[in-house]
Amino acid sequence: MHCGTADNFTSTPRADQEVWSHSYNCSRSETSLFECDNTEISSNVSQNASIASVNCSGTIKLKLTKCWGNVNMFMEGKSGGICADTWTEDNSEMLCKEQGCGSKVLKSFNQQSQTEIMVHSLHAMQPNAKLNQYNFIMNDQGRTCQKPASVVCSGSVKPRFSDSIDSCSGKLELSYEEKWLPVCREALKEQKAQNAICRRLNCGVAFGATDDFGPTPLSNQVITAIQCSNNNAASLKECEVTSEFRSCTLGVLKCSKWKTMVLEHEPCKGEVAVYSANEVSAVSSQGWTMNESQRLCQDMACGSPISFGGNGTWPTDSFFNGTFNCKGGKQQSIWDCEKKVPPSEKKKLFIECQSKTSTTV
Repeated sequence: MHCGTADNFTSTPRADQEVWSHSYNCSRSETSLFECDNTEISSNVSQNASIASVNCSGTIKLKLTKCWGNVNMFMEGKSGGICADTWTEDNSEMLCKEQGCGSKVLKSFNQQSQTEIMVHSLHAMQPNAKLNQYNFIMNDQGRTCQKPASVVCSGSVKPRFSDSIDSCSGKLELSYEEKWLPVCREALKEQKAQNAICRRLNCGVAFGATDDFGPTPLSNQVITAIQCSNNNAASLKECEVTSEFRSCTLGVLKCSKWKTMVLEHEPCKGEVAVYSANEVSAVSSQGWTMNESQRLCQDMACGSPISFGGNGTWPTDSFFNGTFNCKGGKQQSIWDCEKKVPPSEKKKLFIECQSKTSTTV
């Protein structure tokens, strides 16, 4: 069983369980229970027999890193892979569920890293057994296997908005085998999929999806279908995700908690306001520095900041209920700098950036 040594054993009443028809007498030299001397038990004895239970010192674990990749086996103080030749789709689905990585098994596109094959095959010994309760046939010298088993679970797929100055709105990308792939408009045709993505991003529920009017990307790997069975799903764990190599019209998704930051009056100069589904709010100048100015000007495609500061006093209830801190400079959007701290300073932020580049023909 590859479970170390026996810590202890007990016996329990037979009840209605079937009893094996042989008893065993082992010394320390056998390598298998079936090498031990055995005696057939008469039917009269088996009806009154008790059931043996053994606690072993070792543990057996099967693991996936980040819910995708090679299947790793840990037993008897060693680790290694499982042969792909004998690994099945049912094994993959069971492993995804046991690891809390969703219920769907997705297609793998990446060449997995090579690893030492420790287990040649595994076999269920009883119905509804967990994978670590299977019987394992080791990959000894008499067997050959070149490729380790690998799995991509639906729980490894994560969404994000890309290339957007909005929060909770914009073009979508999915992390698939840790590679960010654009999402086609056709993949967002189901409301269930839209809602699952919005909930996963803490953006409420979906307002709707539209075509992206930007250039169509060249033929490459994209997400072409997202099918979710549960309308209340809070992630893509229970969704079937399909990826293909081709071109498509990309999709734009807007969620109920969307908001965007704008410069009023001129494209690259003005008072800063937040527009959302329900209101327009002024942004406070509290804590605003050159870091935040640089990030916002870049989001607006307005180059670098020229100046910024507070501009007058405004009613308390007209301000955005948060502040911004872009310390470190690694944020991809001004919304990555948002802090859920209401401002105490009620001066409306004014900023001037370099002008947008204009092109004439």
